[in-house]
Amino acid sequence: MKKIIKKTLISTLACSTLFTTSYVSAETVSGSDINVHFEASNIVGSGRSINIHRVPVVIDSTGETLFFDVSFKLSLDSNPLCQDSCRPN
Repeated sequence: MKKIIKKTLISTLACSTLFTTSYVSAETVSGSDINVHFEASNIVGSGRSINIHRVPVVIDSTGETLFFDVSFKLSLDSNPLCQDSCRPN
């Protein structure tokens, strides 16, 4: 019984992987000939930090590819969903 379940699970995962398609494209910076390819970078998140390593940026006019490392530090309000209406009178 375990072998049948294991085979079925493996077959299902293999088929879903083969038939799942995703569309990715570069983000074009408006007003320029620069494309940022976040989909080709390495994204690591921990706590309130997001680090993106080796983000390829392609300059269309020259075909040159530059690589950048990007870091984001997130901070949250005490209650981001609560504005002035949540305060007591």
